[in-house]
Amino acid sequence: MSTATIKGRKNTEESIQSAIVDYLRYSGWTVFQYAQIRAHGKLGGIIEAGHPDLLAIKNGFHLWIEVKRLGEELSPKQAMVHGTLRDAGALVVVWRSVEDAITALAPLGLGLEEWKP
Repeated sequence: MSTATIKGRKNTEESIQSAIVDYLRYSGWTVFQYAQIRAHGKLGGIIEAGHPDLLAIKNGFHLWIEVKRLGEELSPKQAMVHGTLRDAGALVVVWRSVEDAITALAPLGLGLEEWKP
């Protein structure tokens, strides 16, 4: 699958996240999505700004996932929150495509090597 388009849609952060979530769930992960409209910051007030987009859990592994488009960087608040999570022993990754998920998880036996949505 090309990172230029996912499921026939433009390469938006939402479409990337959707593909990653689909892949993770199909690979047996339980996934909690925190990056939804109005879930962050002052408007939503539910989730602290800078919080990773996803939490995926499988076989005792807890993986925090930030989804970014290619070329986008973490905000200072995201970098701070991710650092705090890492200091506490959490696994935190930044993925820019479903291919990032496949490359990271398949060799560990935690994801499928070949996946077609």
